[in-house]
Amino acid sequence: MSIEAALSLLKGHPYLLLFPLVMLEGPLATVCAGFLVAAGFANWYLLYAIAVGADLAADTIYYFLGRSARYPRPRRIVRRFGLTGGRLARFEEVVRANAAKAVIGVKIVDAAAIPVLVATGLAKMDYGRFLLWDAAATLPKAAVLMAVGFLLGEQAIQYLDRGSAFVALFALVLAASLAARVLSQRTSQEDDDDENPAR
Repeated sequence: MSIEAALSLLKGHPYLLLFPLVMLEGPLATVCAGFLVAAGFANWYLLYAIAVGADLAADTIYYFLGRSARYPRPRRIVRRFGLTGGRLARFEEVVRANAAKAVIGVKIVDAAAIPVLVATGLAKMDYGRFLLWDAAATLPKAAVLMAVGFLLGEQAIQYLDRGSAFVALFALVLAASLAARVLSQRTSQEDDDDENPAR
């Protein structure tokens, strides 16, 4: 699909497409939502509400996956995220020690978010309490990410056409997202090495 076609699709259906995109790749999609506002494709408040709703929906799925992780099938899904029994136990301890700090911390930093969100369910944290702390972090985070996308998009559009500006912004945010993911994977690998030292 060409950039022009992608932009045309986003312009025609920004509200319909944003929800699944945020669920799949929250920060990247939320920054791109800010660009759509800067480009005049969508309304800030509607995109913000959709971004927050999709983020909370994705986190809820991880939470309930943790709640059911003691059963065979959900446990297999959890293991696909690299969450071994030992690692989940450590995250569960963190959640039990200070649930609010754990949830808000991983949402802000966006590192090890999935393990901690799964661990909140595993620790049987009350869902209402989980949603409260999750929303407390998600609301400002989504606003900041959209503002970043809006400001970067606004600047890029001044010097580039909309297609080129979108590509430049997408590449920049994707690079930052990949760098954060690599750092998170390295941290996880170090945890694995600590958990299973060479004999």
